[in-house]
Amino acid sequence: MSELRFWAKTNELSAIIIRLVDETGQTHQQQMTLANTAEWQQIRVTSFNSGNSYTHFGGANDGQWHGAVTGIAFIIQRNQMKNAKSGTIWLDKITAITPAPVLDPSKQEINLWDYEADEGWKLVRAAAGTPPVTPGGLFEYDSTLAHSGSRSAKLYGDFSSGGLSVQIKNTMRPLEVSEVRFWTKTVELSAIIVRLIDETGQTHQQQVTIPASTQWQQIKLNTFDSGQAYTHFGGANDGQWHGKLTGIAFIIQRGHMKNGATSGTIWLDDISAIAPIPAIDIEQTQLGNIFMEPEVPAFDIKTLGNRVTWSVYDYWGESIAQGQQAVASNKANIVINGLPKGYMKFHAKADLDGVVLATQETPFALLSPIDLLSMDESPFGVVTHYAKDEPIAAMKLLAKAGIKNNRDEMYWADVEKTKGVYEFLPQQDYYMHQLEQQHIEPLIIFSFRNPLYDDNHIPYTTEGHVGFANYGKAVLDHFGDKIASVEVYNEFNNLRLDEPANASPDVYFDMLKTTYETVKADHPNVNVVGAVANGIPLNWFKRLFELGGLKYMDTLSLHPYVYPFEPESITSNIEQLKSLIRQYNHGELIPIWFSEQGFPTHDSVFGISEEKQAEYLIRSYVTAFDLGIERQYWYNFINKGTDRLDQESNFGILYNERDIRGSFTPKPAYVAYAVMARQLLNFSFVRKEEVGQGINSYLFAKGSDAARLIWAQEAPTIALSTNQSVRVVDMMGKEDVIQPLAGKVYLTVSESPVYVMGVVDQITPTGFVGLFVSSESEPGTVDLAFTLDNSLETQPHKLELEAGGKRTLASANAGEKVIDNIKVVNKWSKSDGTLFGYLWSDNNLVGKLSVPLQLKKPIAVHVKHVLVNDEDRLRLSITNQSSKPYELTAIDWEIASLANSKQMNVTMDVGTTSYIELPIPLLQERIKQSVNLNLRFANEADVTYAGTIVVWNQSDIHAIEKQTIEIGGSFNQLSGLSSIHLLDDGLVLMNDYHGAEDLSGDAWINWDEDQLYLSFRIHDDVFSHNYVGADIWQGDSIQVAIMPGLPGEGNEYYEYGLSMSNDDARLYLWSAPKGKPRGLVNGGLAYIKRDEVNHDTYYQMGLPWTSIAPISAEDGVLSLSFLVNDNDGTNRKGWIEWGSGIGSSKVRICSVQLS
Repeated sequence: MSELRFWAKTNELSAIIIRLVDETGQTHQQQMTLANTAEWQQIRVTSFNSGNSYTHFGGANDGQWHGAVTGIAFIIQRNQMKNAKSGTIWLDKITAITPAPVLDPSKQEINLWDYEADEGWKLVRAAAGTPPVTPGGLFEYDSTLAHSGSRSAKLYGDFSSGGLSVQIKNTMRPLEVSEVRFWTKTVELSAIIVRLIDETGQTHQQQVTIPASTQWQQIKLNTFDSGQAYTHFGGANDGQWHGKLTGIAFIIQRGHMKNGATSGTIWLDDISAIAPIPAIDIEQTQLGNIFMEPEVPAFDIKTLGNRVTWSVYDYWGESIAQGQQAVASNKANIVINGLPKGYMKFHAKADLDGVVLATQETPFALLSPIDLLSMDESPFGVVTHYAKDEPIAAMKLLAKAGIKNNRDEMYWADVEKTKGVYEFLPQQDYYMHQLEQQHIEPLIIFSFRNPLYDDNHIPYTTEGHVGFANYGKAVLDHFGDKIASVEVYNEFNNLRLDEPANASPDVYFDMLKTTYETVKADHPNVNVVGAVANGIPLNWFKRLFELGGLKYMDTLSLHPYVYPFEPESITSNIEQLKSLIRQYNHGELIPIWFSEQGFPTHDSVFGISEEKQAEYLIRSYVTAFDLGIERQYWYNFINKGTDRLDQESNFGILYNERDIRGSFTPKPAYVAYAVMARQLLNFSFVRKEEVGQGINSYLFAKGSDAARLIWAQEAPTIALSTNQSVRVVDMMGKEDVIQPLAGKVYLTVSESPVYVMGVVDQITPTGFVGLFVSSESEPGTVDLAFTLDNSLETQPHKLELEAGGKRTLASANAGEKVIDNIKVVNKWSKSDGTLFGYLWSDNNLVGKLSVPLQLKKPIAVHVKHVLVNDEDRLRLSITNQSSKPYELTAIDWEIASLANSKQMNVTMDVGTTSYIELPIPLLQERIKQSVNLNLRFANEADVTYAGTIVVWNQSDIHAIEKQTIEIGGSFNQLSGLSSIHLLDDGLVLMNDYHGAEDLSGDAWINWDEDQLYLSFRIHDDVFSHNYVGADIWQGDSIQVAIMPGLPGEGNEYYEYGLSMSNDDARLYLWSAPKGKPRGLVNGGLAYIKRDEVNHDTYYQMGLPWTSIAPISAEDGVLSLSFLVNDNDGTNRKGWIEWGSGIGSSKVRICSVQLS
């Protein structure tokens, strides 16, 4: 401070001594003379290390002032009394003049939330489908009061009917911060609890006292892992702050109310953070980086550098724009005109005086305009979760995509908290209002349970069904014609085995009938959607139809997931379902919807690539059209999380709001969906055309206009017979108008569907033109071959090919075939991109060819977590795939936040592989940590690797013994070897389980240099094995899952099944790393023997290490899980599992050490 002020009142003292303590602890003392008055007087101290009777002591003790004031003392002395030996002085209003705060120039204040838009804040429920912690909790945006702008957040708690707290919460893209600030206003609360979530998911909670005031006041938090009433939970759960801020919550409690009140209100606004100016950070100028014409793609970049170099790559990987821009005041605004419509990636590099600081990349989209009001009945829908915690702010991106329908919830337990009393939360009203404003039509699921009925089980009694039906009616009473369609429950056929309803179609029929009759009585026009089944359970459907279920639904819905397999694989089962409907509905169909369908993009054999997700989305819809499905809802709209290994977090077509690629940024599937909605706007499906040779063509019509969607598996070139120009639109929205050459338009089609808009008389495969690429192309170049096959023609042809920035003229006489070789510069950002070639004749575009690039990276890097002498290590295999030697000079690595480097001198000849091990530092156990590697080569570009690692405590890793096992030999050979006892070590997940006699047993896992062995002695009262092939899991069988490394790390996964088939042991492989064959395993060592007298079944399998590569005996560790299925003759009762890895979750498997 620069000045100290205080007020004093006395008529008995002539002076007072003041002591000021500086930052070193040094005390500076001076005497201040008082005016001779009985009135209040203000004293100002402007010099701290001088003055009347100045002295100093303690601390630095040098008479110099150091830093800030840390303490004050006032002293009265006997010699200051006026004509007396005693006296009194009063002091008041001690204030300081402080300099205006100056922000560290390397830091910035970032606005996190100002409540001017719908930013994702939600009132938190205790758990999914249950009421808020406090029945009287309320959160809403208040447009009558704001610290700045026009709105604030209003949080109200009414504890008169019980409850302890009310909480609102939001998540954010991870941000490194040193201080969190927010403004608050209340006269009814004395404190508020703040929760800050770090990068491990650990929640740090502290209570913040709110000074008494009627004005807005700012709260600043600069310590995150301490404070008043501090506690922590979740994530690392160690009380230490880790990394970046990922979320914030505010909580008011009953104990915070002043004067014993039971209710109170607090307003929050302008939440900000102090954060370091980043080396580079790309900020959005449009939500999600999704631009719709006439909007122009633009990005704000914050950086410590003084120059930004940027480039744009299209979906196919080709560089299509680039530039440089100077930085001013740590900011650069990049506006990019002239881009084509579609999905793209923006790549930026910041440098300071030529030294590269950092790079960053974010996806974006440029779409043509669309108006949902212009749509007829739309078949396009998506699943959202606004009733849970999905940010409503992203709803506008639904409208931008052209998706007219959404599917969401309205939880029973949220609506009916007192029997027969139905109340709706403000956020429920709000999200329904916003859907109406965006012209999006909701399908609302009646779900799920209510603690007021059936002991909080899924309703299974008459009382529960009546309560469920009345809640559904209350929803329709409240929202009226805003809801045109409702679903009666969700995936009832897939309930947990411990639910009394037991997934029974009989129980569901009672629920469906009661609900249908109840809601139709007052809402006869509502579309009641029934069944809502997971998969295509034909036997479950058959029983429901036998009971008369089709009478109590206007539409039937199901969720025919087939991932990771092709969407067309549902065809046969859907046709069987349609036959069942006709059988029980007088030969007539009823409307069928797919109210969930989707493909996750997580790193697993059950996941697919993001590019394949975009292709499968389009193919799923045209497959559904061909099957007569009237509407399909894609699952999900937004990724639920950021964990690349978690299946449920990766179904979305937008990235999660916390994703490092940017909040709500598009995956390719989002743009594919948006393009499909535009190209097929108000078109009707006509038929699938027969073309042959693996070419799929789907015809649509709108009046006299025709549209086709075409794709093929082998990337053939086709000839479209037409006398008119056609408009060709790729799946990302890039358009080309192509003229016919002698009545034909030439087009390469692939697994990436294209739209052909216009009149086409015939589609035929052709070899007239072709474009090919050599996989042996040198890095930096692409070697192409362009063929013009005129051998069947009677006239000469001359065509010009434009590809890779070059034009090549090819001429072929009648009966002649020519091949031109072309070398072009590699402008593609990925080795598996797509190169397009444009055919020109007399300046007319007559064809568009394409070829997939399969270019080898010069250096391939693979990383495994291994155990060597009980120590965790990273094993790198580095392969030189180029045509010249490489010299590895250094490896830089960072594990979690711990960095290290190692100088190398390794010459890698062509085609050789080097193996290098790196130490893993001590890390928090069972927490996923990042791994980043940078390999430096002499005179060559660096090679990087990014992955994850998880370390486990040695005591938590199950050791298996090295022992060769004779498959089919006596189980006496296992005597003395350690075993896993199913009932002690496993988890029983069975319906109607009767104890050890029903199902129990032991398992042994062993290994040697050649194989991994698994042996099981299973006690089972009934041996039933009537299933074959991929269905063996439904009968008595063993399932085993194996993954390299430790749980939570890998994305390569094997799942085997072992069962008796035709009195012989059969080993089946359901899942394997990409590129590996699946199905019945030939040559695998498998053995099964049944002892019917003792009710014991003996299973054995031997898996050669070569068959489960890249897992090897040298790794020292692997992840493994198994389960034992039980079928007593009718259907699968359930299972006992070890590792919770197959029946429950493909990730939570056990760690196994080869000892």
